[in-house]
Amino acid sequence: MHAAFALLLEAASKSAFVPELTPESKLGAFVMRVLDTGSFTLWPEYTPEADRFEGGYGTPSGRLEAAEGLMALARNENFDLEKIFPRLQALTKDAVPSVRFQIARRKLRPHSNPRPTTRLL
Repeated sequence: MHAAFALLLEAASKSAFVPELTPESKLGAFVMRVLDTGSFTLWPEYTPEADRFEGGYGTPSGRLEAAEGLMALARNENFDLEKIFPRLQALTKDAVPSVRFQIARRKLRPHSNPRPTTRLL
């Protein structure tokens, strides 16, 4: 079950980058629900070794994928930032550094259509 949901979460995360995605569409609502659920997954689990993360997890990792996808939705003008920010703010305080990194790297990335995401830092 873990692997199946991890793959679904990865697909939702990648789908969040589609600029035409809207929360009113069935796909948009589904992607938002999956990413929202994924932001609460137990994996990756925190260990002291996670502070020195140097590689991949092998399978898609819940909160990493959720952070990536939610940041994509935050950049999409069709989605309500007020619904996305609470999840992103929680992920910025995640115990696992690689989860926080997903938000930081996308926050700092130049984007052709930036939205105000300064509240995350």
